[in-house]
Amino acid sequence: MPPCGSLPGPRHFAEGSMRFPSMLRGTSGRRAGLAAAGGLVGGFVGGLVAGISRTRRNPGAEDSRDGERLRLLTTASDVVFRYLHAPKNRFDYVSPSVEAVTGYTVEEHYGDPNIIQTLVHPDDWHVLAEAVCSEGSAASFELRWVRKTGEIVWVEQRVALIRDDGGRLVAIEGIARDVTARKEAEEALRQSEERHRALFETMTQGVVYYDGEGNVTAANPAATKILGIDVHEVRNLSPIARSWRAVREDGSDLPDEERPIEVALRTGKKVEGVVVGIRPPDGETRWICYNAVPQFRAGEDRPYRVHVTLEDITERTMAENELRAAEERFRVAFLHAPIGIALVELDGRYKQVNRALCEILGYGEDELLGKTFKEITHPDDLTTSLDFERRLRAGEFESYHLEKRYIRANGDPVWASLNVSLVTSPRGEPLYYIAKVQDISERKEWEKALARSEERYRLVARATSEGILDADLRDDTLEWGGAAESLFGYSPKEPKNLAWWEERIHPDDRERVLAGVREVLRNGEAWSEEYRFRRADGSYAVVANRGWVVRDEGGEPVRMIGSMLDVTERRRAEAALKSSEERFRSLIQNSSDMITVIDADGTILYHSPSIERVLGHPPGSRIGKNVFESALIHPEDLSRHSEAIRKTLKDPGSSRTVEMRMLHRDGSWRHIEATMRNLVDESNTNSVVANSRDITERKRVEEALRESEERFRLLAETTNDLVCLQELDGRYLYVSPSSKRLLGYEPEELLGVDPFDLIHPEDVPRVRSGPQEDLLRGEPQVSTTCRYRKKSGDYAWFETMTGLVRDERGRVVRLQTSSRDVSERKKAEEALEEAARAKTEFLADVSHELRTPLTVIRGNAEVGLQLRRDCVHKEGLEEIVREAGRVSRMVEDLLFLARADSSAAPPAAPFVPEPVSVEPFLDGLVNRAELLAREHGAALEASREGDAEGIMQADHIRIEQAVLALVDNAAKYGPKGGTISLSSGLVSRGDRPTELRIEVADHGPGIPEKDLPYVFERFYRAGKSRDLGAAGGGGTGLGLSIAKTIVEAQGGRIEAWSRPGEGTRMKVYLPLNGEGISPGTDL
Repeated sequence: MPPCGSLPGPRHFAEGSMRFPSMLRGTSGRRAGLAAAGGLVGGFVGGLVAGISRTRRNPGAEDSRDGERLRLLTTASDVVFRYLHAPKNRFDYVSPSVEAVTGYTVEEHYGDPNIIQTLVHPDDWHVLAEAVCSEGSAASFELRWVRKTGEIVWVEQRVALIRDDGGRLVAIEGIARDVTARKEAEEALRQSEERHRALFETMTQGVVYYDGEGNVTAANPAATKILGIDVHEVRNLSPIARSWRAVREDGSDLPDEERPIEVALRTGKKVEGVVVGIRPPDGETRWICYNAVPQFRAGEDRPYRVHVTLEDITERTMAENELRAAEERFRVAFLHAPIGIALVELDGRYKQVNRALCEILGYGEDELLGKTFKEITHPDDLTTSLDFERRLRAGEFESYHLEKRYIRANGDPVWASLNVSLVTSPRGEPLYYIAKVQDISERKEWEKALARSEERYRLVARATSEGILDADLRDDTLEWGGAAESLFGYSPKEPKNLAWWEERIHPDDRERVLAGVREVLRNGEAWSEEYRFRRADGSYAVVANRGWVVRDEGGEPVRMIGSMLDVTERRRAEAALKSSEERFRSLIQNSSDMITVIDADGTILYHSPSIERVLGHPPGSRIGKNVFESALIHPEDLSRHSEAIRKTLKDPGSSRTVEMRMLHRDGSWRHIEATMRNLVDESNTNSVVANSRDITERKRVEEALRESEERFRLLAETTNDLVCLQELDGRYLYVSPSSKRLLGYEPEELLGVDPFDLIHPEDVPRVRSGPQEDLLRGEPQVSTTCRYRKKSGDYAWFETMTGLVRDERGRVVRLQTSSRDVSERKKAEEALEEAARAKTEFLADVSHELRTPLTVIRGNAEVGLQLRRDCVHKEGLEEIVREAGRVSRMVEDLLFLARADSSAAPPAAPFVPEPVSVEPFLDGLVNRAELLAREHGAALEASREGDAEGIMQADHIRIEQAVLALVDNAAKYGPKGGTISLSSGLVSRGDRPTELRIEVADHGPGIPEKDLPYVFERFYRAGKSRDLGAAGGGGTGLGLSIAKTIVEAQGGRIEAWSRPGEGTRMKVYLPLNGEGISPGTDL
């Protein structure tokens, strides 16, 4: 035997190089070692195999005990086997059930010496080798077998290692069970948990789980963002939230006991759509819409968990403020929409139409306003149109979609997609209709061509080398082709119809077959049946007949195409096999884990030794007990179990399966599945055989899977967002019910659809080159915003969060998306941009109008001072020059800030970022700051901490403007003749510098703490709250605001510190190494 460090593989079995000694033989020539079978499969099974071995060597020597054992083994669904080691290396015995598991016959197992390496999956040889190399007498393990068909099955094996007196392995005896179903259940559970996790993490709606005591057990990122807490604070969210003030919509305090979570826990009922304002001690009120759903365990009336969804609705009021602007936008959209739109009176007369509708129908606006939709609807479609209008007005639905034909002004028909909604008054009275019309004539032509192409494809795809039948249901003809002539002897040239086919169906099968055909013609598509069909020579063949129905545009069946396969020999073989199996099914239907034999009175005659492993009771301990009085069965299950036995006893030959809980010797309850078969009428059995197996683990997996699926379903179906599961190519696998509300599609309509078919064509390149490439590079989660086409043809803006779903090996197998309609937000953003653009243009006009007169005023005053330096008006002229300069700067500052506010502003003052060397920049900055300080009568004290080597990507002119504004501010508010400090240095993270710090400090009166948060606001002036310094007067209140705008546009930040009596410090931080702005950024 090879050492366990070099475990054997398939080649060792094939070549016999696994050097186990041959089986010992006694003086009588019989093989030794059978009696050594112990442990997991010893005793009962060992004795069975030994008996089978005797019977196979000497069929005439079978005694009654060996016959009994033979019947036990040959009827079990588990595979019982004995494998002889070197030099034979072959199966000595396998039970008949092996064919159901491996697909190979018993004879193939006996006759093929290499079958062992064919069966064991190549990746699982080490599992078998480790078991064989073990020092014990028994082993239990799971591995994969490869069926004859190539399918993979998971098998649990319990084996006994048979050794001779010298300890050498001579044989392996054991039982193998197919556990593929359990493995698949475990994999389904894992995938379900992964889907739930991905959805939970990527949802844009907040989700929080509370336990039965009101403590938070989990919260997704969206929830922490809505509540304004750090992800690390989730576990402490409950005490934190209780410290927050909660208010109702009217502003009154909300008592703790009325909070949605408390109500759901206390009442056990759903709490839906409750709006609560939460106010943390140091923050502003956030308005949140709560939905709380309590969850219960089976048999419990108190929730063990509450599922809470949160939606931040603080911005709702902003949307309401945009309502008036939206109405104006609707008017513009109506007139210039690319699709036809009309307002229609209740009598069908057009009251208002847009240009697109006139172009579709070929009428002028005045011509169309004088008509009703009935006059221009195609006669064949008028009845349907009127019926939909009647049902809409009756309130059967809120809107409808219809594809119909109109008659153009030139008389030509035009196909159109029509969406109609009814507008009602606040009291529900109908006012008028809104109709949206799209020209789909080109699509209709394409659909007809596609239908013809698809029909040809289906006909070719379904045709095979079998017998082919093509029945034309309209003229009652039947074409006969393919291999039909060779199979059944009828010539394809012989005229045939459906009656000809019906006459050749066996009389006993005819009604069943024809009933199936009638049913599929009525409301089906595909049909299959197996029956007997008469050949030309009068004999009958068993045929497997498959058929497909072809329907016309009205849904009426016009053709039926099918194939016929002669399966006569296959059915004969199956019948022979079934007959053979019935001969061996006299005692045991299947051997799960525990075999029980019960007589007609319910007395237990036999228990297999596995009762000890399943329930912990010694073998034989239950023999003689009555099943109707069993203390092992759970009281709640006893009556059901007893009733199943009684029904089985009353019905000879019948079988039933029942699940129940049975008491283990250690006091625990185990879930047991028992299959009972009535063999009382069989002379060699005269009993009921029950095959029982422990399904406790399967029950646990099923319950965990159910809970996981329930959590996923609850998340998907209660969220306001559109939640989808997609294939890697994007096609939808699952779509949440919210698709009907958000897009107008039923979830089933979107299954298999590629999302790029719905995305606006202008957005497709951006989505493909951005978020999709990020996912392909391995980003775990990406977000994108684009337009999706609704079923109505309209487009809406959606923000989509996409996450990855991985399998147990970490491979990406699915995409999980969560989408939210942000159309209103986009409209609000567009309105704000328009307002900012208007403001910028206004300020530009004002600036132009003021600059010219200010230049004239200042120029004249300066000329006056130069001509007459001793002029009596000298002080007045100097005041004019000074004030004109101040007003000019104020105008420039206002225009700068207006451009900064508007992303749509003209590029009058763009940033020009370029690589800037820090040290030369700081040298130049100090020089200009000294000049500015001297102008105000102050001194500048400059310092630098450490090296200033580094590069930043920035607009150095704008940065200099921002720092000089801080110096100017310090000079104005510092003491006259005082000192201004300008210091700088690099800030490092880890081992490399990441930021440049520039600090400006004065020793002025300082700023009160209550005013400090407002120093960067526009028109805030220090002179309102503290004494003026060297400047002797305040500024415009825009300098610090401009400085902050410039710094933040460069990717930096600005901070202020001040204390009354101790002066003020302003700090600027700018990113190094190109982490600032991009070229072309405009103010």
